[in-house]
Amino acid sequence: MKLELPDNAREALQFLVLGAVAVVTIRLLYAGAQLALAPDASDGIGTMVAPYRSGYLLHDQHTIVLGGKELFVRIAVGALVTMASGALSALLGAVISKAIGRNVQRGAVRSARVGLAATALYVVVSAFALPPRSAVLSKHALILHDRASVMDV
Repeated sequence: MKLELPDNAREALQFLVLGAVAVVTIRLLYAGAQLALAPDASDGIGTMVAPYRSGYLLHDQHTIVLGGKELFVRIAVGALVTMASGALSALLGAVISKAIGRNVQRGAVRSARVGLAATALYVVVSAFALPPRSAVLSKHALILHDRASVMDV
């Protein structure tokens, strides 16, 4: 006797597996990048400041992140910002398409795709590699970096 699932249940399980594979893949890539960017054992300052990087993937080993949020919070905020950007882009595309006499739905979908892609790219880079506030420790000075970021909420 062969177990057969309805089409909807089978597709739901396929999407569940696909989502799990995507999450595990992203997590493995992140862990690999952390290992690749880890400081050398001979670098005393880099080893001391490593716990204070707040999960950011920073190339400079002597950087401390000041007040950084956890990775999960940054990803959640980034997802919300990306969805909001896609919705606003779709609305703007629909208004522009209506004004020039084109297909409104097609214009909304195209502009939503552009807004989602551009914002998602920025959000991923910002969540993983651009802390809002950081300090670089050098032998002669302490250099503070402050940048505007949507991740700083």
